[in-house]
Amino acid sequence: MKIDISDDTMYNIVIDVLKHDYKQLGVDIERFQDKAILSDIEQEDLDNWIKHRDALEITLTYYAGLHWDPDLS
Repeated sequence: MKIDISDDTMYNIVIDVLKHDYKQLGVDIERFQDKAILSDIEQEDLDNWIKHRDALEITLTYYAGLHWDPDLS
């Protein structure tokens, strides 16, 4: 099945997905940062999540503009 959507609609969907992923990574990061001790694998996951969240922030700044607020996304 094919649906036709405008470029603006597609753009907004992509931005919303990026914001959702950014928020979810933040939740995962906080969950692991709250742990007293992390296994080696958990530490690798945490480091990876932080790296990808930071990259998403840069990507969102590019696509959503300088004034998108990560705390409100």
